[in-house]
Amino acid sequence: MPIKHEHYRTARALDFYKKTSIYFGLAKTTAWKASDYPDPSMVPADPEKKAPIPRNTDTFTSEVIGYRKADKVYLVVPYDGIAVLPSGTIVIEYADTKWRVVGESDAKTEKVKHVYVETTVLPTDFPVTTYRKVGVFSGLTRKTGVDAGKFNLLPSEVQDQGFIEILDYRPFSNLNGNKEILSFITQF
Repeated sequence: MPIKHEHYRTARALDFYKKTSIYFGLAKTTAWKASDYPDPSMVPADPEKKAPIPRNTDTFTSEVIGYRKADKVYLVVPYDGIAVLPSGTIVIEYADTKWRVVGESDAKTEKVKHVYVETTVLPTDFPVTTYRKVGVFSGLTRKTGVDAGKFNLLPSEVQDQGFIEILDYRPFSNLNGNKEILSFITQF
């Protein structure tokens, strides 16, 4: 049986990294309820304190607040914190782990298979509300007539949300007029 070569994962990471339309989506303004959990035995006493585990078949079509273009997209590799790095090397801390940013030209030799994405949701981007779902989308297209320079999009301004690449469920988060930084590292 054929196998996927180690370059496969680097090629997929590079494909994602090169996309020009990567957006974060925010959704789910209402509280989690028992029917949101795939298994009744997993429903906590207070669903607002423990979100369900996302499934790879879940959708992002209801209660969508809006989409915000990714501000940063980096190819990254784990960094042990010990090796001496060249001056100017960017190191990111994510989920208590350090990651070193790698240039596109070094992706193959470094065997990159992770991509870091980040956006900053500004207080003026969306109405003040709560959200429980965060998605990262590639291939999102805006409707005709929506300014190409606009970084925050309302659902009514999106023609097609493209592909959900990352999906995260949270107990409860506020868009309360403060700037909020959202970030993920995804593995290919």
